[in-house]
Amino acid sequence: MFKEFFRQHDKYIKSSIFDPFKVISPAGLVFSEGKMWKKHRKIVSMAFHYNFLREITPEIVKISDEFLNKLKKTSMKKLDIMNEVQTITAEVVGRLFFGEAFADYKIDGQPLADFVAELTKEAGDAAMSLGQTLFGVNYVKLGIEKKHRELLKNQAKFRDFAREIKQ
Repeated sequence: MFKEFFRQHDKYIKSSIFDPFKVISPAGLVFSEGKMWKKHRKIVSMAFHYNFLREITPEIVKISDEFLNKLKKTSMKKLDIMNEVQTITAEVVGRLFFGEAFADYKIDGQPLADFVAELTKEAGDAAMSLGQTLFGVNYVKLGIEKKHRELLKNQAKFRDFAREIKQ
């Protein structure tokens, strides 16, 4: 089934439930389609080759250990495990693509990994909202609800940041 899917990807339409995430990365692998999807998949697939994974495993372990040690020092009573997993994932991906300097990147004084984790959570909440379900992503884009205005504002900040570091 996977082989068939990858061979004839254009035949399948992605669910609109994830449209709020498109604003974060509209041209990324997950949300792109057709030729752009094939191009991105080819690039991303290199990251899953055995030799590359073997090479980066020590770095992933190091980053994970840093975060686990940080968690040991925090109060376990109010731990949002999903947020912590998203933050660790963002940090691993960020450092692998941007190097150690990734830790120096901040948006509004917040570490980039934390900002991306929060943005992902906001987009997920918007994707599961009643308004999105009933009216589609345009409801979210209208910014009628405060949480949607906040999501749109943070998505714009992230896009501006990405453009700035791309130059």
